[in-house]
Amino acid sequence: MTNEQLVARIQAGENEAENMLKLWKQNKGYIANVARKFSKYAEMEDLEQEGYIALCNAVQGYKIDQGMSFINYATFYMRRQFERCGNN
Repeated sequence: MTNEQLVARIQAGENEAENMLKLWKQNKGYIANVARKFSKYAEMEDLEQEGYIALCNAVQGYKIDQGMSFINYATFYMRRQFERCGNN
């Protein structure tokens, strides 16, 4: 199942927790890759948790009809979340 399909299900309220977990697992490697760039500011485990929060926030704001892939959209949220984590 694609990221966009999972996001559509989450936004529709279908098994939100289960689908969010699938989305997280599906993108965990990518999130860790983005987080590594911020690892000098915080522990990787903390950054991965922040990545999950960013993923949740991205799901809420994502609009499928805009034509952007979800993971590209979510990357903005991840970087912003990681920067906040590093500034504390």
